[in-house]
Amino acid sequence: MKKVVLILTVLFFAFSCSTQSADSTKVDSPQTDVNKSAVANTSAELEIRGMTCEVGCKKLIEKNVRKMAGVTKFDIDFEQNSAYLEYDSSITSADKVREVINNINNGTYSATVLDVSKL
Repeated sequence: MKKVVLILTVLFFAFSCSTQSADSTKVDSPQTDVNKSAVANTSAELEIRGMTCEVGCKKLIEKNVRKMAGVTKFDIDFEQNSAYLEYDSSITSADKVREVINNINNGTYSATVLDVSKL
């Protein structure tokens, strides 16, 4: 019985991460030539809660944030529940990135901006 519960739990988490799609995400604006001319002048550290898997959750969040106009770098440290962001503050902000993360899959993830600094 314990094996069945364990298998069902693993399948649930694997399924929930793999079925998440970018279609249910509200992204500020798709990546265009703006990011080619964007100059990172600000960085931010974020805390991200709600990720259950590195393969699905982490990649889904990174994909959607990297699409945002003005974002030049975004990397998540899954084990630390943290992210590092570099962006052009004349195009976007850390709060806009936070909003995008918080809207992925109807609020599955919760992002908090911890620190913002000029580069």
